[in-house]
Amino acid sequence: MGSRMQRPLLIGPLPPPWGGARVSFQLFYDYLQEETAVSCQHYDIPIRNNRDGDPPGNVNHGKTLRVLCQCLRQLPSSNSVLIFGSRSFCFSYGLIILAVAKLLGKPSYVRFFGGRPMLEFANKPSFISAIPLRLLSLAKKITLETKIGANEFPAFLRGKTEAIPAYRPRGEATAVPPQDNIVRFVYVGGVTAVKGLEVLQAAFSQLTQTSPPDKPVEMHLYGAGPDELVRKLQNTPDVHFHGKVENALLRQRLPTYDAFVFPSRYANEGHPGVLIEAFMAGLPVIASNLPGIDEIIENEVNGLLIESDSVSTLTKAMRRLAVDPDFRRQLSTGSITSSNQFDVQNVAPQLAAAMGLTLT
Repeated sequence: MGSRMQRPLLIGPLPPPWGGARVSFQLFYDYLQEETAVSCQHYDIPIRNNRDGDPPGNVNHGKTLRVLCQCLRQLPSSNSVLIFGSRSFCFSYGLIILAVAKLLGKPSYVRFFGGRPMLEFANKPSFISAIPLRLLSLAKKITLETKIGANEFPAFLRGKTEAIPAYRPRGEATAVPPQDNIVRFVYVGGVTAVKGLEVLQAAFSQLTQTSPPDKPVEMHLYGAGPDELVRKLQNTPDVHFHGKVENALLRQRLPTYDAFVFPSRYANEGHPGVLIEAFMAGLPVIASNLPGIDEIIENEVNGLLIESDSVSTLTKAMRRLAVDPDFRRQLSTGSITSSNQFDVQNVAPQLAAAMGLTLT
């Protein structure tokens, strides 16, 4: 393309709600806005019934279709189409966009949120996935966060698939943990069973019951979820529930904690943005040994990998960090080193290039 202005049609959801996928899309969108060689026409879909709700409303398909029609009318004047979305969006609305782009001779690119798009067809007969996957092959390039997710695509798609990691901005926070002997663990994310919060509550209860008096611990939680689970956590001794906060404030607070805990049971985690935020804050991370997560956490280097859904292994890992400050510092050094590969300033140019953009 040289110095010619590039005019991609950019499709993807901006916050709110403040989920990790929408935050990552916002970062990429902002990155392109700063590029003088790129002029994006952006459409914010899918549209939810109540974006600011807690939890947010379901997708409003009527409004989404109306905006999609507006989007398709812009295709002829665009150089290319860049689609960001969940696996459910990319295998529904995204396929319509790919088909129209192909008819108009416009190159199209897809970025899946999450780590394993093929889970959309798990336990379904192969004929169910045949047509969607063939339509997906109309894309010139498919990117996603994890290597395992890329390898799960059928052979005819793998040549178009590239694993490009998740990313976050590097903050400038100078906060440090309070100078006392309390070890403060922190969790950020949905306060739900699928994120392992029931396991976390049980493990932390065991930890507090067995911690020596000179090694006090606290658990700090950020997020939202079912009232019953929130109340259970709030009633657990030494648990501090902070609800939902904006990402900028969260980045300021993270360095004041000693370790990050992420006991998720969700199979499509990918590279969770909160883990990258924890790396950038220099926090040791305890996380479930799930596909995708095990690509970014190296056991006993930048964190500890634990068996998913296991109270005993989570308790053991938390106790190990609580009683061994030297080990925490060792893992903290590893997490800061690891964070470089997830810095948006390093990843965004790579992602833009994979999506056919030539940047200044």
